[in-house]
Amino acid sequence: MRVAKSHATRTTGHAFLSVGCGRFRQSQDGNVAIIFAIVLPVLILMAGGAIDFGNLYSHQRRLQTLADAASLAGAKELSLADANRQNITAVVESVVTASLGGNASKKPQQAVSSTTKIVDSSGQPLQVQVLLTQPTKSYFNLFDFPLNANSVAVVIGKPNVCLLALDPSAIGTIYLQKNAKIIGQNCGVYSNSKHSNGIKAFDSSMLTANVICSAGGKAGGQGNFTPDVLIDCPQFEDPLAGRPEPIPSGCAATNLVITSKTVSLTPGTYCGGIKIGGTAAVTFQPGIFIMKDGPLYVDQAATVSGGGVGFFFTGASARFYFNTGTTVSFAAPKNGSMAGMLFFGSRSQIGVAHEILSDNARQLLGTIYLPTGLLSIDANKPIADQSAYTAIVALKVTGNSGPTVTLNTNYDTTDVPVPDGIRGAGQPVALKR
Repeated sequence: MRVAKSHATRTTGHAFLSVGCGRFRQSQDGNVAIIFAIVLPVLILMAGGAIDFGNLYSHQRRLQTLADAASLAGAKELSLADANRQNITAVVESVVTASLGGNASKKPQQAVSSTTKIVDSSGQPLQVQVLLTQPTKSYFNLFDFPLNANSVAVVIGKPNVCLLALDPSAIGTIYLQKNAKIIGQNCGVYSNSKHSNGIKAFDSSMLTANVICSAGGKAGGQGNFTPDVLIDCPQFEDPLAGRPEPIPSGCAATNLVITSKTVSLTPGTYCGGIKIGGTAAVTFQPGIFIMKDGPLYVDQAATVSGGGVGFFFTGASARFYFNTGTTVSFAAPKNGSMAGMLFFGSRSQIGVAHEILSDNARQLLGTIYLPTGLLSIDANKPIADQSAYTAIVALKVTGNSGPTVTLNTNYDTTDVPVPDGIRGAGQPVALKR
């Protein structure tokens, strides 16, 4: 009987433990279910937030890209000399509309409102500011505020080119030293060189314009530049790259030399060039003079002049050289293939050096275009200051010793036309960061 009782007691104990463990497991399972029920909405909310945030970030980036494109388009339009400022807003809106139309198949598609502002502060580059606003599209309704994107594009420079150095990599594409001065009146000076010393001015030299812009950097003090140089500017495309070159004809003369005579020359191709010296006085009749395989070399006390004349240089040794004691007075053609072009160096010439040393070269009316040539200016008296306008586009430009070169832009006071690209045609633009 004792044994039976003991067994019964053990059986009862096991039954009690089994029931207790079962109840504990049931209680634990219930707690997990409760915890899961509490945590699940939080997990869903976090996942939804991550999706909404990623979606929001993606829309924000697209909106900023669109704002940048719109402001650049507006600034490019504004850079044109004949641009109507009332058209800028229409240009911006057209960019926005075109972008939305291109994405119409993507859902969700939401309206974008734009605000355009032209900023024209004294002494500062023109700017176009674009503000875009777009309602958010939240899949989980976690965000309900609008997205905003702000972009400002800057027109680099004023609408006229007075000096452009084209070399993309050289040191000192514009290089002034000693007392050399270049003064740009209502125009911009540009260097395409990406070199850290793309523009150099030392000693008492000075470079002055509405804007001075270097694709690379500059060397020189603040006293050498007015205003200070803008660095890391966009490179400026050659505005005259599409200008056709004159075609040489048969030789009007060969190795012509004129000394101490008064002579009138007719247009044509001068093989071997023209050398003028002594006290000669030479008048160039209106038209195109082609220097083929030789220079236009003016020396001693000679005087050269001409209205409506354009000089084209091609072949070996073809360049212009005006020495110190000479008198030079030229105005470019009013029409024809060389309209507005005073000196034009062939693109096939590489590194040819042209020199203006004359102390009496006060009228150089027109454009000096030496796309692969070097221009060196060194004189003790003003140069080009009596010209209605003078523009220089060359590979490199150097000012030595003491010349003061004045590059006017009084376009309305002359009937010599300004070549396309010199007068306000598509100045470079860049985003303001």
